[in-house]
Amino acid sequence: LNGNPRPVINSKGKRRRPGTKTLQGVLKCQDEVFLDFISRCLHWDPEKRMKPDEGLMHEWITDVKLN
Repeated sequence: LNGNPRPVINSKGKRRRPGTKTLQGVLKCQDEVFLDFISRCLHWDPEKRMKPDEGLMHEWITDVKLN
């Protein structure tokens, strides 16, 4: 174990390292507000991850731009 993620085999039999695809590519989505919401929900570090109350105030949920 060296601290690096192990390669995984994808559905086509190719070896891939985790994190080599963008969220936009995986979801096949162009909506930047939605992608921001999802990426903040899925942030690896719990301290940096969006909290539920922050999520409820996010532009994608409220449809109101905050900045």
